[in-house]
Amino acid sequence: MVAFRAPAVALTTPSLTFQRATFYSTVHLTQQLGRHAFTGIAVAAAITADSFTQQFLGGYTMIRQRTAVLRALLLLVALVANAARADDQVQAPLFKEGDFWKFKVVEKPVPGLSSTAIQYPNGIFTLRDTARGRMRVQDFVENKETPLEPGRYTSRILSLLGLRQPAGSTTIFNILLPFPFYVGKQWRDSYKPPNIRNVHHTVNSEVVAEQQVATQAGSFRALKIERTEQASITYNPSGNSFMRIAQGAYYYCPETKSIVKYDLVGNSGYELHIELLEFAPAH
Repeated sequence: MVAFRAPAVALTTPSLTFQRATFYSTVHLTQQLGRHAFTGIAVAAAITADSFTQQFLGGYTMIRQRTAVLRALLLLVALVANAARADDQVQAPLFKEGDFWKFKVVEKPVPGLSSTAIQYPNGIFTLRDTARGRMRVQDFVENKETPLEPGRYTSRILSLLGLRQPAGSTTIFNILLPFPFYVGKQWRDSYKPPNIRNVHHTVNSEVVAEQQVATQAGSFRALKIERTEQASITYNPSGNSFMRIAQGAYYYCPETKSIVKYDLVGNSGYELHIELLEFAPAH
C-alpha cells in the first residue's frame, strides 16, 4: 500500500517591519476617522487580515494562524474604539469661584391646573459660584439681584447646571444632566411632583447630535438632547386617568458648563422656554 503524504508547506511569519506598518496604519485610520473609529479600525483589520492570509499556505495550519491574527486584531479594534469613545465623552464640569450665569425662564402652565404644577418660575435669574463651592441663586428684577427663596424653584434653576439642592431637601426633580455625555446616550427617569399625589412623570432622553446653537449670550457648540415627558394623571375617586405628553430639546454646552437653551411644548398647552442670557467664567 502506498502511503499518502501531504506535501510539506513552508510557513512564513510576518516580519517585524510588516507588523509595525500594520499597527501604525491602523492607528492612522483611527485618527483620521475620529468618531467613526470603530468603522475605520474594522476596515483596517480586514485589510490587514487579508495581507496576513497571503503569508500563509496550507490546510488547518493556515486557518489556525489566520484565526490567531484575527483575534489579535479584534482585540486591537475594541481597545482603540473604547479609547475613541472615552475621548468623545463630555464629563461633569468643574465649577470655579466666580463663575456667573444669567437665565431667562418663560413657562406657560397647563390651563386648568393649579400653580403647584409649575416646574419653573418665570423671570430672569442669576447663579454665581461662591466660596466653599456653594452656588447662589438670585432673582434679577429691575437690574437688581435679590435672593431667591429656598425651595423647589431654586432646585429647578440649579438643575440647569446639573446640580441638586443640598442634602435633606424634600424637593424631587428629574435630573437633566447625568454625566458623562456622548452622542447616542439614552436614559430614562421618573418622578412625582411634590404635594401632587395623582401625577406621575416618565421622561425619556437621548443625546442626538452636536451642533451650533445661537442664544442671547452668544453662539455655542452644544450637545442636543431630545426629551419626551409623559405625565399620567389620575382623578380620584373615579380612578380615571389620562396621559399628557410634552416633547422638545435642550442643549448642553461644555464651554458654559450649563444648558444654554431649552424648549419644551406639550399637547395640552404647556410650554417651557429657557435661554442663557449671559455667562462670565471666573478669572
